[in-house]
Amino acid sequence: MAVLHVSNGEVDVTWVPMTGFPQYRTVSLAQFEELEAGEDRFKVILRSPEEATRFYAHSGSGLADEAIYAYASEASVAVELDKTAWLPEDILRRYIHKHGLPAASELSEEDLVAVGKMLGRID
Repeated sequence: MAVLHVSNGEVDVTWVPMTGFPQYRTVSLAQFEELEAGEDRFKVILRSPEEATRFYAHSGSGLADEAIYAYASEASVAVELDKTAWLPEDILRRYIHKHGLPAASELSEEDLVAVGKMLGRID
C-alpha cells in the first residue's frame, strides 16, 4: 500500500507492506517453477505445448488461478492468434505510444513504465 505525504507542494511516497494477503501476479513458466510454495496466486503464461505439460505436472500448479495459453496448437486449424502482447508492461507501453508522454514530464518512457509496474506491483 502506498501512503502519500503532501507538504508545501512536495509529494513523498511511503510504501507500507500489507502482510497476510496473497499477491496476484502474472508470471512465465520459468518464473513459476522457481517460486517457493506459499499463499500467492498466479496466472502462468504458457508458450508451447511442452510448457503446458511441464506446468500441469508441477506440484504447485494448483496455486495458479489461470493458465494463459500463448501459442497456437496444431488442433486449432485456421485459428489466427492476436499478435498483440497483453502483458501489463506491454499495455503500458502501448498507452504511452498512443497518448504520448505528459507534456511537462521529464520522465522517459522507461521511467513511466517502471512507475506503472511499481504502482501495479507487476512482476
